[in-house]
Amino acid sequence: MTDKYLKYKKKYLDLKGGAVTQANIDTAIYNITENDLSLANVSTELQDNIHVVLAAVSQDGIELFYASDTMKNNMDVILAAVKQKGSAFQFVSPELKDNIDVVLAAVTQNGFSLEFVPEIMKNTYNVVYTAVTQNGDALQYASDEMKNTMEIVLAAVSQSGRALMYVSERMRNTMNVVKTAVSQDGAAIRYASGTMKNLREVVLVAVKQNGIVLDYVSEIMKNDMDVVLAAVSRYGAAIKYASYTMKNNKDVVLAAVTQNGVVLANTSDTMKDNKDVVLAAVKQNGIVLQYATDTMRNNMDVVLAAVSQNGIALQYASDTMRNNMDVVSAAVRKNGLAIQYTLWESMSSKNKRDIFKIAIKNNYRAFQYANKSWFNNKIIISDVVKINPNTLQYASDDLKNDYEIVLQAVRINGDALQYASDDLKNDRNIVLAAVSNDEQALDDLRKVNNKQALEEVNNERALRHAFTGLKNDREIVLTAVRNNGCALQHASYNLRGDCEIVLAAIINNGCALEFASDELMNDKDIVYKASIKQASRTFHFERFDNANTHKISRVCSPFNYASDELKNDREFILSIVTENGHMLHYLTEELSKDPIVLIMGLYNLFQKHNNLIDERNILSEDMLSIIFELITELYEIIIKMETGIFSKLVKDITIEPAKQSMSFSGKYSFNGNNYVHNGKITPVTKEIIKTIFEQGDEIYYKFSTSYYDYYDY
Repeated sequence: MTDKYLKYKKKYLDLKGGAVTQANIDTAIYNITENDLSLANVSTELQDNIHVVLAAVSQDGIELFYASDTMKNNMDVILAAVKQKGSAFQFVSPELKDNIDVVLAAVTQNGFSLEFVPEIMKNTYNVVYTAVTQNGDALQYASDEMKNTMEIVLAAVSQSGRALMYVSERMRNTMNVVKTAVSQDGAAIRYASGTMKNLREVVLVAVKQNGIVLDYVSEIMKNDMDVVLAAVSRYGAAIKYASYTMKNNKDVVLAAVTQNGVVLANTSDTMKDNKDVVLAAVKQNGIVLQYATDTMRNNMDVVLAAVSQNGIALQYASDTMRNNMDVVSAAVRKNGLAIQYTLWESMSSKNKRDIFKIAIKNNYRAFQYANKSWFNNKIIISDVVKINPNTLQYASDDLKNDYEIVLQAVRINGDALQYASDDLKNDRNIVLAAVSNDEQALDDLRKVNNKQALEEVNNERALRHAFTGLKNDREIVLTAVRNNGCALQHASYNLRGDCEIVLAAIINNGCALEFASDELMNDKDIVYKASIKQASRTFHFERFDNANTHKISRVCSPFNYASDELKNDREFILSIVTENGHMLHYLTEELSKDPIVLIMGLYNLFQKHNNLIDERNILSEDMLSIIFELITELYEIIIKMETGIFSKLVKDITIEPAKQSMSFSGKYSFNGNNYVHNGKITPVTKEIIKTIFEQGDEIYYKFSTSYYDYYDY
């Protein structure tokens, strides 16, 4: 809520009554333009004031509904309303509804406003043409004469093909009109005459635009090779609307299954037994192997293609194929869980183990389908935990208590500690290994290219699974937080108050300050170091709540957890933003208006990111965001300062506030004097940056003996 709004708050509450004064008028206009005040909430006297009403209808034309009858008959007010929102025409006084200028303004803004105009206007060429050019479907409100006028109809169907449903019967049977309509929207063919639905030239245009419209054409066209081929090439499922002859045409079916393999289900038995057709279908979608004939499900080429596209398709292969080493290997390489559909009769023990290794590399959960005797086989378990340590969860209780196997697993992925026996979760060496980075183990994973296992390495969670006593072990906790600062959340309360441990945690991740003791959250040294080490605004970590894991990717700052006293300590904050301008995003409301603090933060960012502004004057997305958020906050300070750092800039350049909110689509744009436009900085922004660079050095050295100089490490 702005200061200006608070200034007017009392008067705003009185706007529904009392005498009309200039102050009330100004207050009403301000709250209409800045705070979305509706005319419905002001007095009848203000609803009759042209300045107030103009402000309202310029914001939202529908506000005309609340204006006085006098204002509804005022040309300036009416034109402003319908130009902003054409549908406001329905609230125009009867005297002005026949005015051609008002009508044209309304239908220019919104073609559907034609619904509210007088009947005579619905039969006026210029009015109807303007309306259907803006929205073709507005033709439904035109007179019958206009619906039978070639130029009007062509304009309508060019804008919206479905407008063909509103034209006269003569127009629905006119080739030029129908062809134009189906070019814009193929589905418009359903509104064409029977003659047009049987005209090859028109139908081809329609199905090329939207294959599904084969459903609406004549039976003759559904049996036309060119038409059906065009339709299924665009939309394979359209084959269900083709004639029986076409459904058995190999070229047609091939085109259909190539576009959508599932179409195989709707083809004839002959096509389901055609190798070329089935091969094309399973290459597009392996699961459609289920619709093929038994002969095709036993065909090596077909089955290999199917499982290579989707490993789970193995379940639809013949028993012979499910027992084939090459087929099974291809399937589990694509999806490790496909191993559950494998038949093992003719495979050797070595082949079985080799296939399981491939499957586990893709998905460790594949190991659950192994022979139960393997879960207690130390050699096998030792092999699979090297591939993915999470397979330890399937080991027998004896092997979960095996020191060597568990140590091997947690060295690769500390989170595997959760599957160890209680005794080993309480073993200091095991836990220390879990929270440490074992580079040799990681190198082993990289050598076997096990991306899944590498992605799952998370030493933060390892400390979580340790027994309570070891969460108070200083060496273990220090090792853990050095690898992942947010592991601090799993440390004992005592160690969360240990200065060295907390410093190690926040140096790794500034957001770890959230888990420090209350005392350290208020420690200047801790907060300072956390803040200047925060290289970006977004942190990724996992928060734990009992048994639940919540992955969090959020914008955060140590400032979020610092005391109010520190947040408002100007000298302390200045020392931080001078070293890390990103912290400008987290200032208190008071300090966010301090020009020196803002300038030094910007100065740091521009110095740090000056390489982001290249010779073409293009800014990176990061810099665009910074400039958008910070420069727009600065303008109020800049324009109010008569002397000081920006005096020359204010004298030479008029900077006006941006009235529009940010549209985040990769570019940031503004009305009035722009700061950033179409990805480029404007002269205003260049002058601001220039001034910041020129003056920043002087201010920087002025504060160079502040806190940041003291905290040198």
